[in-house]
Formats: sequence, C-alpha cells, structure tokens
Amino acid sequence: MAGGIQPLAQTLEGLHQAGINAAELGTPPRHFDPWSHGQIAQVRHCLAQFSIAPVAIHAPFGGLLDLTDPNPHHRHAAIGATLAAAAALREVGGTRVVVHISDVQRNNQNVGERLACGRQSLQVLARACSQMQATLVGDRLVHVHANDHRGQFDDHLPPGEGIIDWWHVRETLLRVGFDGWIVLELACPTGPMATCFSDALHRVQELFG
Repeated sequence: MAGGIQPLAQTLEGLHQAGINAAELGTPPRHFDPWSHGQIAQVRHCLAQFSIAPVAIHAPFGGLLDLTDPNPHHRHAAIGATLAAAAALREVGGTRVVVHISDVQRNNQNVGERLACGRQSLQVLARACSQMQATLVGDRLVHVHANDHRGQFDDHLPPGEGIIDWWHVRETLLRVGFDGWIVLELACPTGPMATCFSDALHRVQELFG
C-alpha cells in the first residue's frame, strides 16, 4: 500500500492497526528518504516492531529521475536513485525493487531513442541489483500493483471503487499462473488510516478470493 505524503513510519503503524503484515515501501518526498540513514534505521525498527515484511521498495521516479532520458546526467541520477532505494531495502530486509522507468508523455517524440536508453538503464540496474541480492527484473510476471480509477485520472482508489473489471483481472492472473504479490497502491486516505486500509484489504479479499 502507498501511504501518500505521510511519513512511512506513521503509515506502517496504520498498516499494523489494520492487521496488514506485508508492505511495499514507497519513496515519495516527505514519505521516505532512501538516502537517510536515520530514516532507514527508523523504518527497520518499525517493521520489526509491527511484524511487517518489506515485500519490495518502489524506487524514486519523476521529474529529472527518468531512466529513458537521452540526457545521460538525468539518466545516471535516476540509476543512482534506484540503487539508493535498493540499498535501503537490503538494510531493512527486502529483496525486490520496483522501477517506474518514466512518467513522461511521449507524443511521438524520440520514442525509439528513449526505449533504447531505458533498456540500457535497466541492464545496468539489473547487474548492480544482482550484486546487492535484490531482484529488479525477472522472466515472468512476479509483482502486481492494484488500484482503481474513475476513467479520467490515476485516482489510486481501492479496487472496486472505480471502473476496472476486477473479475477479468482475477481470471487473467489465474490463467497465467500468477502466484506473486498483489500490492495495493492507494492514495493517502482522508479518514482514519487503519480503517481505510482494513476496508480496502477486505474489499480485495472479496474480489480475488
């Protein structure tokens, strides 16, 4: 689950109160800084205190952190941010790194060049992450982000509160033999965190069985 802009330690407490025992760690500004040794230590303590397993970490992305950027300085900064996230995850006990390689609209501009840059960046990251005993990529579908929307924006709603056909999603995952994590990637709740997370978890359990 994504806890939005609230500090990650506070989000973990809300997950614990909702009875959730595994989480993907996010790295938005003001949420969790993977470069901060103090925050890493705090998160490691909270994970142990609340008995929450760190399933994965979502590496920083957006703005100049774009793994497909033809500008090598921007691309190298994105690679560095991803490796910082991988190092932080290793310190708290996780092994899987989620990478969003770009959030730039293409509009038919240098698509081939950007795809080539993205492929090169992922190859560099895969080699580096393997040396850190962290998994960046695999040969099959191993990890799914789940959230809903109402058709116009990336609302990050709990599954079932938007227009996505979750029966079709469930049947597709079953058909391909998916047995990995389905991670709820939700917007920061406006109500009590534990209640919102608990309701979302129950809704997903009903949808996926």
